[in-house]
Amino acid sequence: MDRILLYVPFEETQQARSAGATRDPQSKCWYIRPDQERRRFLRWLRPCEPSAEYTIESDHAYVVVAATPCWRCGSPTQVICVYCKSGEIRGQTYRDFTVSNVTALEPALRRQLAAWPNFRIIARGPAAGQFFANHCDHCRALQDDYFLHCEPGGVFFAPSAAAPEALQLVRLTGCIRLSGDEGFEPG
Repeated sequence: MDRILLYVPFEETQQARSAGATRDPQSKCWYIRPDQERRRFLRWLRPCEPSAEYTIESDHAYVVVAATPCWRCGSPTQVICVYCKSGEIRGQTYRDFTVSNVTALEPALRRQLAAWPNFRIIARGPAAGQFFANHCDHCRALQDDYFLHCEPGGVFFAPSAAAPEALQLVRLTGCIRLSGDEGFEPG
């Protein structure tokens, strides 16, 4: 059965159901059929769907480069993330945020990030879609964004608290567009 997967936050499940979305109890994913009108579901379309737009745009963005021990082999490995000094998230202006769980990169940004070949696309299957992730320089193990961005002690958890020599900022050129999860430092 063909499906178009949706990302529906828990607090919006009733709205999605009312709009005509269906929840698959086995995969625990929300979806619509290809013949359904997509306009009603734009806010929930997964960024990896071809019709979805980029959710983040910035003309003042950087790549943050850091080193962290690989969870598998323990060797120090280089990891990166996108940091926006300012930008728009779904049309709203924000300052000082990182992007994790990147699901889509415009071609110009993808070319700039090619300088870090261990940050590459990975597919997790139809329900999870594809995303970009860091991999170990040595053993090639996936370095999960959750541990890099969301856990205290993660290298991108609170970049402003890191020692200046621990992080390198590389300016990205032009206006960048991507989709992913924005992260703000704990306050």
